[in-house]
Amino acid sequence: MDTRLQDRLLLVARRLYFFHVGWSLALVWIFAAAIGWALLRIGQAAELPRNSVWIWLGMTAVVSLATMWLWRVRYSDLGSIASHVENAFPSLNQRLITAVSLRPSASSGKFGYLQRSVILEAIRHDFSSGWHSLVPTNRMAVAWCSNLLGVVCLGVISLALLNRPSAALPLAVVDAESVAKSALPIVLPGDTEVERGTSVIVTAKFEMSVPDEVWLVQGGGVDANGVAGAESRLAMKRSLNDPIFAAYLYELNDP
Repeated sequence: MDTRLQDRLLLVARRLYFFHVGWSLALVWIFAAAIGWALLRIGQAAELPRNSVWIWLGMTAVVSLATMWLWRVRYSDLGSIASHVENAFPSLNQRLITAVSLRPSASSGKFGYLQRSVILEAIRHDFSSGWHSLVPTNRMAVAWCSNLLGVVCLGVISLALLNRPSAALPLAVVDAESVAKSALPIVLPGDTEVERGTSVIVTAKFEMSVPDEVWLVQGGGVDANGVAGAESRLAMKRSLNDPIFAAYLYELNDP
């Protein structure tokens, strides 16, 4: 094939390649972003496997590279490009396909006069009609703007997935809080020892339901001689609106 004609067809092939790659990658990345969005929603309800995000990104990269390779293979055949140009410009009257099929003389390595005439007519047609107009500039711009939109969507979803909080942590926190916030009060000072004859303040904090009345049971234990002490009840007073009740025990002399 004449090198000048080959260069003209390569320009058309590149333009077609970039146009279709732009649209195809845009579709791949928007579809991948939709899958990522589904993974993000699933991750909010349950814990995703640790490598699921990287598998998703890896598959997206593989499909993107495969898409680019397929379009490159399709537009690597200049004969099919010439047929495409002929279909778009019927005024060529098969001159381009004829020019593409011509081969120089085996002895001299040059084209004959008639061959050169056909090749020049095809090249002149490109200058006058502009084969690159097969893909107008505005359509090329739309294709790559769509591609940019796909990249942005994919990037946002990727960052959201990579930086998402672990679902296991909130569940653990909730479980810990549910254990801590039981129906039983937190009693202070709890199981402790005090000097005989001293006084002590006992508080009870309710973290869940707060009762209307709280009573402190005093005494009722067994002394060193095995004699059971008398049991008495003391009303505990609430501290303002806090869920804390308190009682003051004076001069403790019994266990």
